[in-house]
Amino acid sequence: MKEIEVTLDTDEIADFLFEELPKRGLVPTREETEELADIFFEYLIKKQIVEEEL
Repeated sequence: MKEIEVTLDTDEIADFLFEELPKRGLVPTREETEELADIFFEYLIKKQIVEEEL
């Protein structure tokens, strides 16, 4: 499998969720989308899909 470099950040994920969730009938607050983004990012790290850069 080819390795590629992808840069993600939780702000980008939160923005995406904030735009997409209302399209599915969910209307979270900005704080809720930021929390969801953090959880999702931690999941990606746990599954070793991404590595956290410090």
